[in-house]
Amino acid sequence: MKEVPFANKEDHAVHIGNKMVPPHETRMVDPSMLPNAHESHGRVAPETPSDPLLDILDGTIAEITEALPGLSDEELNRLEQAEKDGNTRKGVEKAIAEERLTRASLDQNDDDSDDDGDNPDTDAD
Repeated sequence: MKEVPFANKEDHAVHIGNKMVPPHETRMVDPSMLPNAHESHGRVAPETPSDPLLDILDGTIAEITEALPGLSDEELNRLEQAEKDGNTRKGVEKAIAEERLTRASLDQNDDDSDDDGDNPDTDAD
């Protein structure tokens, strides 16, 4: 069977079949031994593009906290679920909870400023 190149982008050795590929090196390997080889029919599967939202979780807690205000509520929910499915860092959970409280407080303030005291249901004519 024809071998294909496999580039190890990890900081540790990776074993593909009976071959060890040292960190940051490339070796010729049997394509049927590659992860997802059954899906690629002997061809190396192309890298799937990463999700920018999930890339946020690769950062430090401070970097994640800084990114939270720019996310929509839906994105914040997805990010929280991804963190729970992965590392579950208490600092990230706390930052997400604080962001939700900040948003709730801002929503409450917006609701209060919309009420100018003129309630047509209770005003006497």
